[in-house]
Amino acid sequence: MAVYSVFLCQDGTGVNVNDNGLSLSEGDVISFSSSTGDVICGTVGTSLIAPTSYTAIAIYDSCYDCMIYNVVTYANAAEDVCVVVCTSGGTTTVSVEPPHPVWTALDGTEVIQMNAVTLGGINGLNN
Repeated sequence: MAVYSVFLCQDGTGVNVNDNGLSLSEGDVISFSSSTGDVICGTVGTSLIAPTSYTAIAIYDSCYDCMIYNVVTYANAAEDVCVVVCTSGGTTTVSVEPPHPVWTALDGTEVIQMNAVTLGGINGLNN
């Protein structure tokens, strides 16, 4: 697999991206991910041979198209839940980040409601 220089759509910063088997050409707009799973968009530059921690995912027509389909929007401030865990030695209080509901905006982007909790767990109520 080849490694390409890719310039981020947001600010033009250059990173090296593994092509992951995609047939990339200079000027293609691609989405790619890091080891943390974050999806980023950028324009392919020239081919480089260098180590990288990014992997290509898909090719798009423009930075706008890439960002519309890959940028997650968060609404409101995050809320954690405090849980009291009872043990034979007493109690302990821990903070837990619950699953948050996701809805689709009119432009097709996902919006995560950070101040709400998905009822029934990750896949929702009565799944």
